Order: sequence, then C-alpha cells, then structure tokens
Amino acid sequence: MFNHAISNSVYIRDPAVFVWLLEVLREQGLTDLARIPVEHAIAEADLGEPFGVVQMLEALLDGEWIDQAQSMAERAVPVVDLFDSIGIAWLLKVLRERGLTDQALRLAERAVSATPSYELVDAVELVQELRDGGWTEQTEKLNTRLPAVGSFDLFLGNIANPEDFRFGREADGTGAPGWTWDDLF
Repeated sequence: MFNHAISNSVYIRDPAVFVWLLEVLREQGLTDLARIPVEHAIAEADLGEPFGVVQMLEALLDGEWIDQAQSMAERAVPVVDLFDSIGIAWLLKVLRERGLTDQALRLAERAVSATPSYELVDAVELVQELRDGGWTEQTEKLNTRLPAVGSFDLFLGNIANPEDFRFGREADGTGAPGWTWDDLF
C-alpha cells in the first residue's frame, strides 16, 4: 500500500532521476511499482537533451518496457534539441540498434534539415551514423550543407569523386573549373 502510494505520486522530469529510480526498483525486485512513474515520465519528462533521452530509452529497453520506449521515442523525435550533433548521432544509433527504426528515420530526416549550421562544423559523428544506418538520402542531404559551414574536408570525404572539387566549389555546388595563375591576367 505504502509503496503503491509512493509510485502514484512520483512525477519524474529529470532523465537521470528516472534512470536511477528504474535501477533501484529493478534491483529491489519492485518493477511492478515502476509502471506509474514510467507512464508519468513518458508523458512529462524533459526530452530536449539527446543524452538524457538515450539514457531513458536504454533504461526502459533494458527493463523490457518496449511499448513505453516506443512511446517515449515517438514523443522525443519532434522535440529533442538538435544543437548537439554528437548527442543526436548517439540517439540515432540507439534508436537504430534497439529496433526503433521508424523513429530513427524520422529523427534522421529532421536532423539533416533542421540542425543549426554552426553545429555541423563538428558533424563527423552525425554523418558517420547516417552512413552506418544506411540513410543514403539523408547523408547526401546533410553533406550538401557541409561546405557552407567550413566542413569542406568532411564534405570531400563523403563524395564519390573528390577530385572534381580540386579547385573548390561554385556557388551552385558544382566543382569549380581548373585554373592557373595565368588565367588571372
């Protein structure tokens, strides 16, 4: 009775507290008491920070709360902050590896079109995860944004013919034609 009253009154918005509570309940053999806090967390937890979402999803999936993890992923994909390309890459990886592929694809599509340009400077992990996930279209779309933010080396590493860009890139995205110093006179 007392335990049930506590579980009914626990509202968890902090991912770290949620993970801790699930671990404690699991260690004590009280996973049946976790149902209500899990439902509350799915509905109310702060899902803005990618690393926090990853921790919560992994705690749910490790506890075999599959449906709840899917619900949380559904809620997280449209609201998770895209200001951390490394965190987004990690979240994509967890979603993909844990079988939440629909949510991973939607997050990949959102990430390539809405990630702030300044975050793409360090997009190596994001590009790699898109490639590992087999999301060719999303990888290509993200790759077209890289030169504009100064990540030309990363751009060149993701195209079939980097030698086409030996002399740089035109404004329309095509490779610049070859030139010599004599062409300037």
